[in-house]
Amino acid sequence: THEGSSEVYTCLLYGTGYERVTSNNAVESDLAWAPTLASLAFADGVTLGITMYEPGTATLTDVTHPTAPYTRHRHPSWDRTGQSIALTGVAGGYDDAGTVVVLGPFPAAPTWITDNSAAGARVRHTRFIQVAGHYGDVSWEQFDGTCWHLYRYDGGAPVDLTAGQAFSFDNHRWPLGTQQVLMEKYTVDSERWLAL
Repeated sequence: THEGSSEVYTCLLYGTGYERVTSNNAVESDLAWAPTLASLAFADGVTLGITMYEPGTATLTDVTHPTAPYTRHRHPSWDRTGQSIALTGVAGGYDDAGTVVVLGPFPAAPTWITDNSAAGARVRHTRFIQVAGHYGDVSWEQFDGTCWHLYRYDGGAPVDLTAGQAFSFDNHRWPLGTQQVLMEKYTVDSERWLAL
């Protein structure tokens, strides 16, 4: 946000060299740099999908466009190769976690990991896991009606990594070089959990 509008900007480390990426009246959010720093993905307030910006060429590419039942795609998170993005699909009354390959053609159709249409579950912060041996795995937070839990998907059935916990987790991150996940817990500022 800059100059009174909710837009995407890039700048240098010390706040100089502002470059405006978007220019519209919509709200862009959930910015995520690719590991190579060659591309920036974000939730586009105009297309309601995921858009990719390449600063080297000043190119904007619509990676996804939501199709029914989804009304919006959010929370892009790159895998470590910069070739795939994990994302959240927002539908009317539920959400799903999925992935999409960003090698084209575009817009690309996500592959959905969850199907919460019957359960009505909410999902947020879908991310690729940055832990050796689990680089292709995807994690997300899902609401069970009482608390937000952390789930992991490795190609089999999704696993609740915080099963039995009677409090909510938020904004989880996978630091490189550790098998622990860093996340906020509603009862304290933050905690580290051995999750894998």
